[in-house]
Amino acid sequence: MNTLKYFSKYQILIFILFISVYQLNAQDGLDNPITKAMMKVYQQQLDEDPQDYETYFKRANEYYNHNQYAKALTDINNALKYVPTTEIDLKYQSLCLRASIYEVTENYEKALNDLNNALQIEPNSYSVIYRKANAEYLLMKYDEAKADYQRMLRLNNRSIEALIGLSRIAVNDKNLGPANEYADNAVAMAPTEATVYLRRASVRKLMGNNTGAVDDLILALSTGKETTKALQEL
Repeated sequence: MNTLKYFSKYQILIFILFISVYQLNAQDGLDNPITKAMMKVYQQQLDEDPQDYETYFKRANEYYNHNQYAKALTDINNALKYVPTTEIDLKYQSLCLRASIYEVTENYEKALNDLNNALQIEPNSYSVIYRKANAEYLLMKYDEAKADYQRMLRLNNRSIEALIGLSRIAVNDKNLGPANEYADNAVAMAPTEATVYLRRASVRKLMGNNTGAVDDLILALSTGKETTKALQEL
């Protein structure tokens, strides 16, 4: 009977993955006629003005959204090269976009540099501080990451992301009591959200508590949200 249950779980996972792949293949991406026409216009604008930073920024976003990271990086570098110092908001957005490209391509040192520069413009940007803390954690700069997660809590004392981040830092420091407390507090703030159980599961996995991690993944499934991710982790 248990074997049948496990087969059922994997069959569901395979079906979900099949649907996801089918949906991705059904999208035309850059070959979509409207997208192609738009990209043609962008190229014409750049042919007319090779220093058109706004067009570089727009096209970089389009390339990024279609997973063309090398092309997106080239365009955003040009946007940042030509953007005037007076265009502060566009510079901020460009730095954030380039950081996203570096993050997805796992170049965390360069991502961290751009995020630090973005914070020079918007010092209290919660999302940028969060991304900065995560980059620091991945670079094993744990003291800096801890300080930024704490900074997030000062901006939002109900920050689930900050609590999970601090929990991971505590695991790294082998402070399992505080690690559990941070993670449990995060769950208490959003007990009906799948993502909070997925995050606590990741913390428990770091601790070596695989049984607790599985329990959290089952709780995530019970919410009816994020089922694909929960099944993948199982």
